[in-house]
Amino acid sequence: MPPTIAIPSIKAHLVVMAIPAWGHVRPLCAFIARVVQIQPVYVTFLIAGDNVSRVRAEVVQYFVASEHRGLLGLIRVIGLGHLVPLAVPVPHLFSLGSIAETYQQMYKDMLQALPVTCALTGCIHPVFPRPTLVIVDICSTFAVEVTRSISKRNVPVLAWVATPASSLIRLFGDESRGGIGDLGARIYERAQETGCRAEDVSGEVFRDCRGSVVKIPGLPDHYDHEWHPQEPRSASRIPWVIHKGHRSLRECDGAISITSEAYEPETTRAVYEWFSEEGKDFFAPGPLTVPISGLSSPVSRTSPGSSDMSPQDLKVLSVLESSFEKYGKQSLIYIAFGSVFWPKESNHVWELIHTLLDLEIPFILSHASLVGGIPDAVTQRLSGSALGLLLEWSPQQMILSHPATGWFLSHCGANSVLESLYQGVPLICWPQEGDQPANAAYVCTSLDVGFELMQVRTGLGRRKLYRDGTIPAGTLEAVRTEFRDVLCQARGTAGERKRANAQKVLNKLDAAWSDGGVSRETMARFVKKFVQ
Repeated sequence: MPPTIAIPSIKAHLVVMAIPAWGHVRPLCAFIARVVQIQPVYVTFLIAGDNVSRVRAEVVQYFVASEHRGLLGLIRVIGLGHLVPLAVPVPHLFSLGSIAETYQQMYKDMLQALPVTCALTGCIHPVFPRPTLVIVDICSTFAVEVTRSISKRNVPVLAWVATPASSLIRLFGDESRGGIGDLGARIYERAQETGCRAEDVSGEVFRDCRGSVVKIPGLPDHYDHEWHPQEPRSASRIPWVIHKGHRSLRECDGAISITSEAYEPETTRAVYEWFSEEGKDFFAPGPLTVPISGLSSPVSRTSPGSSDMSPQDLKVLSVLESSFEKYGKQSLIYIAFGSVFWPKESNHVWELIHTLLDLEIPFILSHASLVGGIPDAVTQRLSGSALGLLLEWSPQQMILSHPATGWFLSHCGANSVLESLYQGVPLICWPQEGDQPANAAYVCTSLDVGFELMQVRTGLGRRKLYRDGTIPAGTLEAVRTEFRDVLCQARGTAGERKRANAQKVLNKLDAAWSDGGVSRETMARFVKKFVQ
């Protein structure tokens, strides 16, 4: 790393940690980079798993401008050690192993102004000032508890929340605000009744829906079971993590969310009111993983003409360019379900691919989370067609910013939604779980910038919909028909309206980080309280 800029007045030191899920890590990288650029401060980024080099590379992208390059030395990335995979081979299923103990020792060393050794690389990091603020992923309850046990209330702790405000309310809020309340209490009660481990019954308790109507400011009213549009493909740990997050939030002095008041004004204001009543701070400085005027942003190696483009990047660019030339602007559909999620009914995905090929719609499918292989029938059709490209990983920013891209068919993770709308690209929503169902409802109903697929719902998702009273049939024929209907609407007047609305959202998100914008003012408030 370049040498640190000599700024002897720096006394603040932020210790930050996210769970090793890229949707949590990436916006935190952007957040700390923005903070350091606005007000130089020391940052220690702690990360579990084999992620040190990846996090460091992500952070480096924000410091390519000459005026900011020297600030990079203020940020150090330190590994907490390896995760222990569980029996089910899904990326978010893991055991902490010795990571909690490692965090405890590292935090003690930092408080005593001692060097810290990376548990992954063995690298010894020199002394930074004692921590003045800890930012911990809301899903890392152990870190909150360890921090409090060591430094009491002397060092403030903020929860890092990688969801919009609507899901912060629902997943971690009290029932009086539209939240699920103390999920942990119900989990332990069920465990005692059944004699099972609490973790083993967390899923069934989380999905114990009674058809009650959920009311959250800014979101359309909906049934409780609509937070579960897809049956989990495995024993998801999300319910267990949510219960832990509820405990974390109670112990924290506030929270930072990746959302913005420009994106969901009514819901964000509701969270501000909630936190204010409890004497806590709340910050919503999003969007974070997009270019911001006046601050260094990642210069994509996948920009057309870049000398750093990989063979795969060139392949993607070739598909985008050929789609633009042959089918025109906004003709291609980009499909991605993130790095963790994938529909349990994979045949629905392959039916989508057949439909796109039948309608001669160009597409790129990113399948980082694919379970099982690609069927031979799909492979054979693609081999004789120049319409589609299937990749394990794809350069999302380049695809969304290219004029050939017309729609993003997404699982509706918060980062994906914000990045798509920041490019003015409307969405076709296929949410799985977590915050995604709320994101999809907000995108399609409140903002009117997308279509939500209903017939692909499984499990609890096949119960009655609040918005129109229908019940998804869920048959393959119904799925096939809906694909065709939605794709046709996307190219018609409804699609034009949603694209125009997406442009309006783009303008609001862009203004949020302009001088006097709500997100820039939010960041200034954070810096004034915790950095200066």
